[in-house]
Amino acid sequence: VNYDANDVCNLLDQTYLIAYLFQGGPAPKCMLEADVNGNGTVNVVDNTYLVAYLFQGGPAPVTCP
Repeated sequence: VNYDANDVCNLLDQTYLIAYLFQGGPAPKCMLEADVNGNGTVNVVDNTYLVAYLFQGGPAPVTCP
């Protein structure tokens, strides 16, 4: 989501997504990567999916085509 050079999914990605969705933060450079559940939209469901992945052993984010 935060488009870092290492391309690692971590807490920084979640922080970036929260800032974008709820605090007027900058839009992700690649909206396909921000759509972590792959349903075609970037919204609070992506944040929930990311929390599940990072902290609860949920499925990994969908990779970009």
